[in-house]
Parts: sequence; structure tokens; C-alpha cells
Amino acid sequence: MNSLIGARLLQGIGAAGRQSVGVIIILDLTTADSRGLWLGFFNFASSIGLAIGPVLGAVLSVYVNWRWIFWITLMLIGVTLAIGTTSLRYPVPHRKQRIGLLAQLREVDYVGSILAVAVSSMICIAIEMGNKMYPWDVGAQLHEQFVLTNTAS
Repeated sequence: MNSLIGARLLQGIGAAGRQSVGVIIILDLTTADSRGLWLGFFNFASSIGLAIGPVLGAVLSVYVNWRWIFWITLMLIGVTLAIGTTSLRYPVPHRKQRIGLLAQLREVDYVGSILAVAVSSMICIAIEMGNKMYPWDVGAQLHEQFVLTNTAS
């Protein structure tokens, strides 16, 4: 249960970040006249996902393996990343905007990206494996000996 709560916490943090950054990008890239339309599209997509997601997840877990929920999400994230990378032109005011996918890929902070993935993976691993006892766990063995000696006396 602790793993489920921890994973749900990380999912909520990620969803909150996506929601706030998405609104900021829309506010920066649109004019005041078209801003409402694009915010409507953005919120419509979130609402459709919240409405269809649980139903689709239930169908997948009944007819296929429940792990496919995560594989399909990973595929959709990859498609979204590819579309966003090729179509989103976000101007940076203090330097000249480079055109082309290769020029944009050269500007990515790969070290920071790898560190972010590594840190979030370590957090997920700690949440998942934090409550298990292993034979090589000296702390658990000392704790058992302490409990046995204190209850015997």
C-alpha cells in the first residue's frame, strides 16, 4: 500500500507540473484574442482524458494485462514528445532562435535530463522496495535480535 501511495504522490506532482506548464506555454504563445480558444482545447483534452482514462484502463486490465496501461501511456507520451519537438517553436528573447530539429537537439540539457530521470527512478525504487526485508539486511537482523532479547526478559 505504501508503494501505491508513493506512486500516486509522484503522479500527482507530475500532473500538476504538466497542467501549470501547459497553461503557461499557451499564455505565452497566443494573443489575447485567441487565448480562450486554445485554453479551451487544452482543458477539453484534460477533461476527455479524465473521463475516458478510467474506462479504458478497466477494459485493458480485464481483456489484456494491466501492464499495458503503462505501455500505452508511454507510447502516447512518445508521440506527444515527437509532435511537440517538431512543431513547437518557442522563441527565446536573449538569443537567436535556431531553426531545425538537429539545432534544437543540440541545445537540450542532456546531463540535466539524465539526472532528472535517475533521481525520479531512485525515488520510485526506494518507494517500491523500501518495505521489504532481505537476508543481507543487517538492520533487520539486529532489530529482530533486539526484539527477541527484550521480549525474552
